[in-house]
Formats: sequence, C-alpha cells, structure tokens
Amino acid sequence: MMNNTTLSQAAFYSEDRISGSKVSNESFVSIDNMLQNKKGITNSASFPKGTLIAFAEGDILIGNIRPYLRKIWYADRNGGCSPDVLVLKAKPGIDSRFLYYALLRDDFFHHMMKGSKGTKMPRGDKNQILRFYLPEIDFDKQQSVSKVLSALDSKIEINKRINSELEAMAKTIYNYWFVQFDFPDSNNNPYKSSGGKMVWNEKMKLHIPDEWRDGNLSELMDIVRGVTYNNDDVKSKNDLNVIPVLRATNITGNAIDIDDMVYVSSTSASECQILNQFDILLVMSSGSKEHIGKNGFYYYDERVAFGAFCAKLVPKHNFRYYLYSFTQSEMMVKTIRNECLGTNINNLNATLVNGIKVVIPSKGVIDSFNKEVSTLFEKVANNHKENLVLAALRDWLLPLLLNGQVNI
Repeated sequence: MMNNTTLSQAAFYSEDRISGSKVSNESFVSIDNMLQNKKGITNSASFPKGTLIAFAEGDILIGNIRPYLRKIWYADRNGGCSPDVLVLKAKPGIDSRFLYYALLRDDFFHHMMKGSKGTKMPRGDKNQILRFYLPEIDFDKQQSVSKVLSALDSKIEINKRINSELEAMAKTIYNYWFVQFDFPDSNNNPYKSSGGKMVWNEKMKLHIPDEWRDGNLSELMDIVRGVTYNNDDVKSKNDLNVIPVLRATNITGNAIDIDDMVYVSSTSASECQILNQFDILLVMSSGSKEHIGKNGFYYYDERVAFGAFCAKLVPKHNFRYYLYSFTQSEMMVKTIRNECLGTNINNLNATLVNGIKVVIPSKGVIDSFNKEVSTLFEKVANNHKENLVLAALRDWLLPLLLNGQVNI
C-alpha cells in the first residue's frame, strides 16, 4: 500500500514580492484571467501597480475564490499575482510538475471546498489546503510520472498554438477580402489595390466593391434562442437518454468550452435547440455586460443543447464561414458595444441582432472564400477533437500513475 504525505510537507506558500511596475499583461495573474476547469490562464486585460505576490517558473498557482471553478496553472514564466491567487513552491525532493499533477485531481478541489468559508464567494482556508494528502513516492518515480503526463499536455498545448495560428490566418483572410476589399479579382490580383470599381454606399457609409450591396444579418442567418431548463429537467451525466447543455459561461475568449456542462433529458431539448458541428453560439445575456456578444464556432461532433442565455445563428445558403468571421470582426464588436454595452440595455434581442448592418458580397466571392478557409476550420476542429482524447487519457492515467496502479 502506498504511503501518503501532506501538501505541507511537499510545498510552501510563496512569500516573495514583486512590484506591479515589473509585470505585464502576460505575467500578471488574477482570479479574472485564470481559466476554469484546469485550463490555465489567459493574458490579463489590466494589472495593478502596487506590490504583488511573486511567482517563478515551475510554481503552481491556484485560484482561491470559488475553488469549485478548479483554477490552476503550472507557471511557465516569472511574474506577479493578486492575493486571491495562491502560489505554491515545491520543497527540495519534490518534482514541481509531479506536485502540479497531484493537485490537478478533482479530489484536491473537493478538499479546498470542504475547508472554504463563505457562501456566495467561498474562499479556501490556506492551512486546511496544506493538509491535503499526496502520494509519497521517490523523486525518480515522481519525474517519470510527470514526464508521461507532461508529454500529453505538451501535445495539447501544441494543438492549441496551431489552432490559434489557423484561426488568425482565417481572420487575416477575412480582413484582407472583406475589410480592405482586396479579394482576388478575375485575374487573381487584389481587387481594390488593382483599381477594382468601388461604389459609395450610403447605408454603410463606405465605398464597397461594385455588385456588392448593403444588408442586415437577417439576410445571412436565422436566429434561434435557447430555452430555460428547470430543476426537474436536470439529470445526472450518467443517466440514460441525456444531452449536455451549453451556457453563457461555456464561451471564454470567443471560444466554446465543453467542460462543466449540465445535463437534461434528451426529450427536453427540441431539435432546433441542438447545436451541431460548425454552428455559431452567441451570448445574448449574461451577468457581465462585457460577456454579451461573445460567440464561437462549435467545433465538436457531439450534439449539445444550449440554454436561454444563448442563441444559435443558423447560416443561410453558403454564408457559414463569412457569418462566423463577421461575428468575430471589429465591426460586430463595435455594434454590440454601441447598441448594448454603451446603453442601459443589459441583453441582446433577436430584433437587434437581425438588424445589424453588414456588407453582402457577390456569390462568387463567397464561394471562393469558403474554399479558402474551410480547410483551416476543419483542421482546427480536428485538433480540438484530438485534445479531448488526449485530456481524457491524461485524466484517466493521472490517478493510476499517482497510486502506482500503472508502472512506467
């Protein structure tokens, strides 16, 4: 039987400090830019100038407010963080990556919640956290375990970086074709730069290519609102004939995250409330006004429903990739900000979304755009699906390796 030790014998809290003037958006960590469900961090929108808790590469950062959100990150850089983020440093004889994986288990966050204080915004107890039990194994074995698991995480991160580049390429093509109007003309030259005819459009207040026209989003898509599921509808993930439901909180940074979904009886969700691969999900209302208008492609094969705070944008004809690219554009963001975030309106409605002005290109250009970007989005989808498999394998192996049930 494997011996256990406590977290207090394997790690300690950082007491180092750093001036806020020495950190950047990429090296400041707070509860706000830590991602839920063990997804690490994203760049911070802002950072304070006062004294911060310092962290170093190899430290483990844990969100200490609402531990059930499971916010944890293995630091790959030096920086500073807010007081609501705990910084754990491995003691001598403890491999820091092994320590990270030992804390990556749901058991750790359940332990944090048991000792947390407060109801609306529970906060973990630092002393109770250190009483969490870890498997006690020798240093060489720790390194072997972390090597196997980090190899899977490295591949996941590579796929994420590839997807970021692919999505950036698709965005660049969209901007080049539909913002700068330099799509390939009949001679495969950039249209506007090569002297293509441009016509002033009064409604759009800009010059657009000849044979293009102004329109509204309603000409590109239909909008389907989600429904409210009551407590009687909610089921266990392990029940038969259930379907997962995406909520506004599943959209982070304009990407759809399929972790932490609720489940309802499949008979509770009508076919029109089902999201299929490459459908677009739009946040219509949320507790945060800044979250309204966030949207993303649903890249996965699994059929899911979506809740009342969201809507599905169903493209008409062959406008799928153009519609999605437009929803990600600065024009869409500006419109949402002006129409919703800049007023007392705390949500979007179908009339507002349908009425958003948009340039409608010629059919030939749309067809060419689809050919240009469809392969990029398909590759992104494949990488997302591979990451699900890799993450599931890592999470399956994790307890087996830590408990010595699997030999390396």
